[in-house]
Amino acid sequence: MIKIDKNIPIPSREIKYPFQDMEVGDSFAIDCEDIKKVRIMQASLIANINRSKYLKEKKFTTRTDGTKMEVRIWRIK
Repeated sequence: MIKIDKNIPIPSREIKYPFQDMEVGDSFAIDCEDIKKVRIMQASLIANINRSKYLKEKKFTTRTDGTKMEVRIWRIK
């Protein structure tokens, strides 16, 4: 049987990345532990952008660097 909980607040869907504050040409990087985490983080960033109704008119691109365990994202429009 599944217990029903009452009065549990719904967590906000606040954007944890600074997409709103970025101007064209700005970028930020997120360090990852290994190549698998790099791919997961890259997909997560893209999903965050696609899910946000506030970012529809802005364009972003992501790249990974084979020598670093990081994902970098740029605002391009």
